[in-house]
Amino acid sequence: MSAGFRKSFLGYNCDDVLKYIEKTTRENSEREIVDKEKISELSVTLAELESTNAELSAQIDELKKKIVEFEAKSNEIKQLSEGIGKLYLISKTNAQGIIDAANQSGAAVLEQVNKNIETIDFAHRELMGIRNKVEQNAADFSSNLSELESSLSKVKLDIERNASEIEVKNSEFTSVISNI
Repeated sequence: MSAGFRKSFLGYNCDDVLKYIEKTTRENSEREIVDKEKISELSVTLAELESTNAELSAQIDELKKKIVEFEAKSNEIKQLSEGIGKLYLISKTNAQGIIDAANQSGAAVLEQVNKNIETIDFAHRELMGIRNKVEQNAADFSSNLSELESSLSKVKLDIERNASEIEVKNSEFTSVISNI
């Protein structure tokens, strides 16, 4: 524990001891100022990271809502597609029945069959248009879903990076506090 004090008649030299105490007090004061500055800087950094983390969490919640909306739209598209398929089968079955009846009934029925075929062709064209729209909506949904997945991955990476930065800053903060 000797700090290089010179010996005197009654122990250590008082001037050496006083100089040592003054030097140690000054060094501790300087260290305390530096430590307080570090604490202040780390507190600001921690607050910024917590704010960024909150923003990213809000973005995740928003993206989750969008995913739910897209899933609902996907289900709606699926139901429309199934309805269109059933309508097409019913139309085809009806047309075949009409054709069979026309063959049995003669020329008058043939004229009605031709009208019905025109109606069926119109319905078929309409159904094909609807089908194309449904396929386009499905493609758009798939594209949007891919973008959402990519966005979620980026947000996850940002959160993980922020979490590790927070841990490092907390560790530094704890280290600085324990040194005080």
